[in-house]
Amino acid sequence: MDWYPFTDEEKEVLLNSWKHLEPLKQSIGCDIYEMIFNQCPEVRKLFPKMKFVHSKPDKKSCEFAFQALRFVQVIEGAVMSLDN
Repeated sequence: MDWYPFTDEEKEVLLNSWKHLEPLKQSIGCDIYEMIFNQCPEVRKLFPKMKFVHSKPDKKSCEFAFQALRFVQVIEGAVMSLDN
């Protein structure tokens, strides 16, 4: 599958933006999953190892944090491979 043909300027913006987000990777991932679970609660069954407290994701659980970080690492891999 071919990537969108980003210009050099767009790639630079993406890479620079990612550098600013780097320290927040896990928090961003947790927020994304929380939004997904709030908007589509039925997808929770796809993540049986994630813990929920009072129908809300337990962001402090190791399983939740691990999954959130993995998700953001996939995005990071895509950003870092823009030139490939």
